[in-house]
Amino acid sequence: MTEFSVVVPTYQRTDELVRALDSIKSQTYRDFELLVIDDNPEKEYREKVREIVEEFREQASFSVKLLINSDKQGVSSARNLGIENSEGEYIAFLDDDDWWKPEKLERELDAFENNEYDAVYSAIEMYRDGEVKDIVRKRGEIGLEDILEKDMIGSPSKVTVTKKYLERIDGFDEDIPSGEDWDLWIRLIKEGCTFGYIDEPLVRYQQENNSKSSQMDIATEGREKITEKYSELLDQAGSKVKAQHHLNRAKKQYTLGDNEGVRRHLSKTLKNNLLEPEAYALMTLYTVRRTTGLDMMQLAVKAKDVLK
Repeated sequence: MTEFSVVVPTYQRTDELVRALDSIKSQTYRDFELLVIDDNPEKEYREKVREIVEEFREQASFSVKLLINSDKQGVSSARNLGIENSEGEYIAFLDDDDWWKPEKLERELDAFENNEYDAVYSAIEMYRDGEVKDIVRKRGEIGLEDILEKDMIGSPSKVTVTKKYLERIDGFDEDIPSGEDWDLWIRLIKEGCTFGYIDEPLVRYQQENNSKSSQMDIATEGREKITEKYSELLDQAGSKVKAQHHLNRAKKQYTLGDNEGVRRHLSKTLKNNLLEPEAYALMTLYTVRRTTGLDMMQLAVKAKDVLK
């Protein structure tokens, strides 16, 4: 059995796919297989992906498989198809517009072999407009209450999970259109999966304005489904966790420009914790934007970029 199966779903990003595959080929650890999942319904894209993968296969020293996600398009079903056809002990995900540092798999294998982790994730570089804008670091141990409050793990591109745990929970939920990774982390941790953290940026994440997570309707629908799906767990966790969950939902709706969503989730935040100071700070930002059109948070982000 090979150690790693690398699952790369792709959809209408042929140029970015080449970059992602090159980062896989550059890995210092070599015992892995690659599964590219073509999620394109259009013939022209499928032909281009086939050409890219065939050329890449000729240069690769590892197994390269191309799978067509013909039954049901969508990133969750594409990843699930990759999981089902994988042979590795560990499943590593890479979105087609992100790319890895050469030492990623080697660092992860060290983490698995020297600890009793069931999954590992790392810090990540946020890449936009041709440069690294930020390095996002997380914290180590994450419990169920932590992950219910917010997605404290993030992009699948920086996560590798033992296949047995993914099989136990039947992979990604294909009914969640956005935030499906957060839902997966919740179910894995609920199942007892232990996440280890590598405090080193091993992935470069491509920030885009047209991603699913930045489209208000899709992003809102996905997160509303998550809130509803785990309402019983949130009730069991108590008012403090519920307050943080809705506060983080309000923050996300603010970035999406959804004033009604901000108002609704701030109301639920204060219902569970009337003394939450961040809720009042966000309420001020929301009120200013709603009444004047000025987005003080966006101005602060731009100022931070200028002052770097």
